[in-house]
Amino acid sequence: MSKRLQLILEGKSSSVAPGMGRSATLPKLTPQERKPLDTCARYLLNNAKYLKYDD
Repeated sequence: MSKRLQLILEGKSSSVAPGMGRSATLPKLTPQERKPLDTCARYLLNNAKYLKYDD
């Protein structure tokens, strides 16, 4: 299981989102390539209070 998935399942989705942004920036992805990562990161941040899979 990936580290990010494990964190999400532990209810720590808001700590995963910033790392997704960094991983999209470091390899210099184009805006088009980066869009799915940004969408997912925004979802995790906006819905963190509902993503309590550890409860």
